[in-house]
Amino acid sequence: MVDSPHRLVEFDLNGNQKKYFGSLENFTGRNDLDDFNLSQINMGWFSSNKNRSHYAIACIFSNKIEIFNAQKEKLTMVFSGEMREYTGFELKPDIAGQSVFFGI
Repeated sequence: MVDSPHRLVEFDLNGNQKKYFGSLENFTGRNDLDDFNLSQINMGWFSSNKNRSHYAIACIFSNKIEIFNAQKEKLTMVFSGEMREYTGFELKPDIAGQSVFFGI
């Protein structure tokens, strides 16, 4: 979800939010980012193994991979390298408010 403070949200078959896991990380040190902006900087490729016991999010704009163990309901963050790194960005006005703009 792009407006949720949670990293993963589980829904029931009727589309109701059922459970929440983890939170979107603000690894920038900025305090002017809302949940939508945090979802933008934390976006990534999402996939799972065949039996759906583990899910992974490979972040696009940081050196972070998040692994969710569905059986234990545990989210683990792994960083490539010793330091947390991220692609620089600016906040720019958008129709619905501020939006993250990556100058790459």
